[in-house]
Amino acid sequence: AMTCLTLAKRIGTQAGDEAYALGLFHDCGVPLMLQRFPNYMTVLEEAYASASAECRVVDTENRVFNTNHAVVGYYTAKSWRLPEHVT
Repeated sequence: AMTCLTLAKRIGTQAGDEAYALGLFHDCGVPLMLQRFPNYMTVLEEAYASASAECRVVDTENRVFNTNHAVVGYYTAKSWRLPEHVT
């Protein structure tokens, strides 16, 4: 998350706090998927190993789990009432 704040400062954006929040929540769906699906880490590792332009990590997650970490993260951030453009 600190990297996002540093990058935000380097490119001159005034939204450092939002960049920091984005960094914190970027993959917040991953631990929730891990909690829900016992085989999630195996699927995630295979998804990253075989990722391409034609088959993204989220495509593999969708095929196996009928959802993905980005969707889970979006709804989590939304339930915490983060601004829409951050969720």
